[in-house]
Amino acid sequence: MVSPPETVREALMLLALLFTGAMVAGFTVVALYGAATGGRLSAGAAALLVGVAVVGVLVVREIAKRR
Repeated sequence: MVSPPETVREALMLLALLFTGAMVAGFTVVALYGAATGGRLSAGAAALLVGVAVVGVLVVREIAKRR
């Protein structure tokens, strides 16, 4: 288990890391969609797709924990 950040600096670094990961995920979704369909995906649609994927992973993880 990961302990919560103890200092403000650690918290800011964690937020920066999470933001960077979200950006990478968003760009990956846009790139994969463009490669698969030849179409363009707006930033809002990409954010929505990433959000749905994250919620899906959390739901599957919760189901796995309860078994």
